[in-house]
Amino acid sequence: MLRHELKDDEYEIVSKDVLVKEMVIKRDIKSGEQLDLSGYRYSIVIEGNIGEGATVIAPYNLTVKGDIEKKSVVSANQGSVIAKNIGDESNIKAGTRIEVCTVGHKVVLEARDTIKTLDVGSHGTLISTQGRVTTDNVGTYTNINAFHRVISKDVGSHAKISSEKSTVEVGNIYSDAEITAFSNISFTSIEGDAKLTSKNGELMEQTDPSIKVFRPYIGPNSVNVPSLQHQQNSGHISVNLENANLRTLSIEIPISLFESKATFFAVENKPGENAFQIESSKDK
Repeated sequence: MLRHELKDDEYEIVSKDVLVKEMVIKRDIKSGEQLDLSGYRYSIVIEGNIGEGATVIAPYNLTVKGDIEKKSVVSANQGSVIAKNIGDESNIKAGTRIEVCTVGHKVVLEARDTIKTLDVGSHGTLISTQGRVTTDNVGTYTNINAFHRVISKDVGSHAKISSEKSTVEVGNIYSDAEITAFSNISFTSIEGDAKLTSKNGELMEQTDPSIKVFRPYIGPNSVNVPSLQHQQNSGHISVNLENANLRTLSIEIPISLFESKATFFAVENKPGENAFQIESSKDK
């Protein structure tokens, strides 16, 4: 059973305004300490760290001025969790959002709304049931699942990232990583056997790391992306755009597909068919 062992001189109730009060705990939470504050009707501020293996339950918002050390269990049932660094094998759950700095290995972060972090270690899990996830680099074998957009930098090998109803925007994607999005997936580079799946959008590779200019990507493990088919000597190109977003689609056509220089392209979007008809006229 969780215990509340705060002495009177270890905390104070601070009035932020007429309606809002905070409980400010003026010490670290000790290693292994179990602190159930759910009976209080205040937001909680801990001015120190939460020690290794400690458990803290807050009713509303929880702000930790220091770190949450490894193997800790922390929850804010109807509010947010804000802290600095999160130690290995910790479990953090928030009724609204989570905002932290670096995240260790084998950490679980779960929130209803936004999750925002810096680097995330390996073998972790980040879940946003109704919001978005924003991180820096993602470690190997880490899973990120968001309802809306996911934004990160490099994605480690064997990591998995998914957006149920929006886009995924990342940097370098390393071998055997898997990325799934409802809409577009954009990235800087991809290597090895990484797998990309866009259910209703495009796969877009950044052409220059210094500017946000992209080109369509077609790779060996890409799914539901535009594919280009050309009948030699016919002067016709067929572009399969099943599930693509035709409003934002751009197509690069290698001039080498034509026997001689093409003088113009006629592009027609056929309503209801999710397809373009592209015809060329060539110099004789």
